[in-house]
Amino acid sequence: MSSYKIEFEPIVDVMLVYTYTEHYIIPLTPTADQPFFRTIIDLILPFMVRAVLWGVLYLFMNFGCMGLAMLSFALFHHIR
Repeated sequence: MSSYKIEFEPIVDVMLVYTYTEHYIIPLTPTADQPFFRTIIDLILPFMVRAVLWGVLYLFMNFGCMGLAMLSFALFHHIR
């Protein structure tokens, strides 16, 4: 019942976070003439969004999938 969650969760998490990093963080890599603090300011928002995305995915997979598994388990045993 929970093996599907264990195998599926890391794949989805890594794929989404990698895609976000590839499209929003890597293009903001600093150039030689850009000041250090400007680089920090440019990268703060994308990294914060990535952290929130990672947390939301964790909460959804951890609580959402487990809740659905418990609900289906209860319904299955209620029918029997």
